[in-house]
Amino acid sequence: MAMAVELGAVEEVVRRLMLNDNATRSQAEGLLAGWAQQSPDDLAVFLLAVMRNQAHEKDIRLMAGTLLRPLIAVKDADSRSVWAKLRPETQTTIKVEMLKGLQGEKCRQVIAKYSDSVSDIGAALYDAGQWPDLLPFLFQCTKSPDPMHRIFSLEIMAELASLLGSNSFRRFFKPVSEILRASLTDADINIRIEGLLATSTFLQLMEQPEETLEFQQLIPAMLDCAKMGVQQANQSDCHRALEVFVDLAEHFPLFFKPNLDELITIMLTIANPGTNLEAGTRQLALEVLLTLSDERPKAMKKQPNFIVNVFRLLLFRLTNLEDDQSWYEFDEEAENTDSLRAEEDLDRFSFTFGGTTLAPLLFSLLPPYLANAANWKERYAGCMALSVCCEGCKFVLKPRAMDMLRLILPMLDDPHARVRWAALNCIGEMFSHFAPEFEAMYGSDILARIFAKIGDQALRVKAHCCTVLTNYAENCEQKDLVPHLSQILSQFTTLLGISNVYFQEVVLEALSSVAVSAKECFGQFYDHFVPYLKSILQNAKAKELRELRGKAIECLSLIGIAVGKERFLKDIREITEQMLATKLEADDPQMAYLETAFGRFAECLGSDFVPFLPIVMPAAITRASMRVSETENIGGGKEQVSLHTTEMDDKSSAMHIILVYAMHLKAAFFPYVEQVAKIYVPEMGFVFHEGIRSAACTSPPILLHCVKEYIQAAGKADAAYLVSLFVYMFGPLVAAAKEEDDLEVLAIQLNAMQESMNEVGQACMTPEQVGQLVAVLASLLEQWQERRNAREEEKEEEPNDEELDRIGEEEQYEDDVLGQLIECLGKLAEFYPGEYTQHFTQTVLPLVVKMLTPEKPWNERQKGLCIFDDIIEHAPKGAASLLAYYANPMMQYLSDEDGDVRQAAAFGIGAAAQALGDMFAPFVPEALRRLFEMIAAFVGKHNAKPVDVRATENAVSAIGKIYRFHCSRVNMAETAHLWLSQLPLSQDEVEARRCHDNFAYLLENSNLLGEDLRNAPAALQVAAKIACTPLVTLEAQAALARVVRRLAAGAPQALAALPLADVERQQLTQLMQQ
Repeated sequence: MAMAVELGAVEEVVRRLMLNDNATRSQAEGLLAGWAQQSPDDLAVFLLAVMRNQAHEKDIRLMAGTLLRPLIAVKDADSRSVWAKLRPETQTTIKVEMLKGLQGEKCRQVIAKYSDSVSDIGAALYDAGQWPDLLPFLFQCTKSPDPMHRIFSLEIMAELASLLGSNSFRRFFKPVSEILRASLTDADINIRIEGLLATSTFLQLMEQPEETLEFQQLIPAMLDCAKMGVQQANQSDCHRALEVFVDLAEHFPLFFKPNLDELITIMLTIANPGTNLEAGTRQLALEVLLTLSDERPKAMKKQPNFIVNVFRLLLFRLTNLEDDQSWYEFDEEAENTDSLRAEEDLDRFSFTFGGTTLAPLLFSLLPPYLANAANWKERYAGCMALSVCCEGCKFVLKPRAMDMLRLILPMLDDPHARVRWAALNCIGEMFSHFAPEFEAMYGSDILARIFAKIGDQALRVKAHCCTVLTNYAENCEQKDLVPHLSQILSQFTTLLGISNVYFQEVVLEALSSVAVSAKECFGQFYDHFVPYLKSILQNAKAKELRELRGKAIECLSLIGIAVGKERFLKDIREITEQMLATKLEADDPQMAYLETAFGRFAECLGSDFVPFLPIVMPAAITRASMRVSETENIGGGKEQVSLHTTEMDDKSSAMHIILVYAMHLKAAFFPYVEQVAKIYVPEMGFVFHEGIRSAACTSPPILLHCVKEYIQAAGKADAAYLVSLFVYMFGPLVAAAKEEDDLEVLAIQLNAMQESMNEVGQACMTPEQVGQLVAVLASLLEQWQERRNAREEEKEEEPNDEELDRIGEEEQYEDDVLGQLIECLGKLAEFYPGEYTQHFTQTVLPLVVKMLTPEKPWNERQKGLCIFDDIIEHAPKGAASLLAYYANPMMQYLSDEDGDVRQAAAFGIGAAAQALGDMFAPFVPEALRRLFEMIAAFVGKHNAKPVDVRATENAVSAIGKIYRFHCSRVNMAETAHLWLSQLPLSQDEVEARRCHDNFAYLLENSNLLGEDLRNAPAALQVAAKIACTPLVTLEAQAALARVVRRLAAGAPQALAALPLADVERQQLTQLMQQ
């Protein structure tokens, strides 16, 4: 039976919901929920009636609108919606009354309530033809003489377009563009601004070039709107207008191309500090220019005086700060000033245009600022401008460090403390971004100036001296720090006596950095600082001291790493007990410090940390197990968005710390392996936080190693659990890599794959799974090649030095990805030779063939050769069928200019000679000729690089393999003496052992010694040099001993006559006696 509802009762419930009394509100909410279930039609109609009744107070009507919107939601998954339960006539009534309410309403806030509900319902019903009157109504209202009608019609149309997408409005493109044009030229500035907002919304939905071209005709009117907005509108509406330009500059930077000059002029005018506009308004205009710079740097750079004008605006904004007393009192909170925001903008500007463009401005515009004795703010701004640009312009500024120091060092003695602070800040940035050469060249002289400033009267300047020392210690070599260590730590001892908590935190940060850099040299100061830090743990219990206590914990753990287990062990239990006695609150900053410190303790103590594992793991598991999920809907579809919340960061930190425990405790970590794996596997594809998914993807080989160590320690032969863990973790890891777009994380995932296969050490994937993995790796290799091609095209566009620097950094990440891809393919060849080569031919082979073409960069050619090398070495049957694809490139690249390429080619030739048998026979003559030519080209070179030596040694080893495995096809009498002259090998130890094994075999089983023992002196000299060294196996050494004993017994006179040194004869005598 339906519950009776009356209009007066609904009005009363609305009023009660606005009261402060909780009990009254709860009772009213109950009544409302009951009516929604029993009499939804009456409730919806009566709430709309309350909202429409202009005799009611505004707040009552607004509350009614707020309550009505979720009730009549059509599409939203709101549990409160009753739309589907409403009778058709009620739905029609609501639609009609809503439009009447809009037309007759005078209150702007109530109109907003109508607009929200009309947009919701319209977006759900319009495409289905269930509200055909809506758009004609809105079109008509855009022509109404009532400005309020024109405003709400634009608002609702824009919202509908946003919710429905472009297709629904495409047939109305012409009338909509005419409406927008009319609104942008309306006499009412408020309607112009609303038209600007609507234009932006519709523009972002346009998909066809001709539609965008049509909208570009509106640009003059849009720019006029911006000009009129700052002149006539209130600041809030002005901000809304400028935000449109910021948005368009970011998403449609080419849109303004026809009127770019005018746009720049207008925004520079608005941003000019000489206007009487609010700082926020000026900042938004500047943001338009900065955003355009981010998106179209080359185009903006071509605009006359654009760079210098924007730089001057940023420089002026750096002066916009007050000499607040709290700064001198060392308040922990950073100032939220326009000057600080200007630093962020200038940093961004410097990364966009780099030092080639900005360095001339820095050295021309800043000296007058720094020399302005009457204005400390300009001197401060000059120092900060140099400081902020250090990173973005480092490519150009680093070589001009001395020029910067000439400007900055005098400012350390400035009469104003904030200028001295800014000068120190600049030096700290130079230490950070010009390292390590800057520290080595100027460190000693600068440190002397820093030590002098530590006595500064301003506490914050003292503290910044410590921060500069932190920058120095973190980036200098140990040998450069040690000469200053005693003086630095003496200063810290004095500074720790200053009773300011925030100051002490800064000093402890500096002490930590110095300890890390000093390493074992910090040991002589251990007994001086550790008792002080332990006293902080014991005594700093107050809530306001939590951060200080955390810094002390961090410092102790880093000192432990620096001095090592033997020195730290005597204090670890007391320190740990103090740490574990810490009472933590939910938001306690000590949690992160404790967690990280325990990880360092595990690293420092190894197996001695095992007793603490049951104590530290529960909290870490709890934090790592937190369920965090964030999605963001963009443009109507799902996109991967990187989001960092405190919860995510905490989870990531805990996950990484657990891996630290596992890495250092190995078998002792086994009891936690299964629990940890179940936490980590679901997070391998967590797209919203790279720290979480990188920890998850790093875990498989670490956990597998723990299991393997446990099995070995327990003396068990059953590896079933090891294999089952591999299968459980490996599939999700591969799936995550398939979707990964962060190169750094992708390299981690690929590394985890190959290390996981290596840890298991046996085949445990089905042929189908191998095929799937090969397909994924082939796809990733193809994507790598596409990115490489895009970078090559970018290089052809004559990028500046900074852009080349960025491309270089990207290429470093790409090299890591490619290297890990090759390692994964190599492990497949090793453990799944048959299945791998079958799928390789179908997927990877065409990509590798491309990599071996001569025009490709050296590293790509080298990696292509390595792929074939692995197949030849581990999958000889498959290698035989692929011989036509790699034989000629390997021969060709034996003479390549790059040593890494030659090494890969030489190794492949040797491996093929050993593995392919008769199939390699036709290549023997040419291979020997080219290998000896390769050796001759680099023998005796004084400037040969280590990579050239390794390549040559691989060629020597390849010849040994040809001699051994194709002995009947080689006339060793002609070339053996040349080969022996290159022995023994020493640089590539793995290949050296292989080569020396072949040497020993040939010495015993072939005519390597030659007729009349002509090669005996050279051969026995080699034998004497490698005997009893790690460069020869026991089996080969036994063969050498047999040969020498045979010579001694069969040809003693000939052996005695050989021209051998005494030490060589002595070594041969020892070899015979083994």
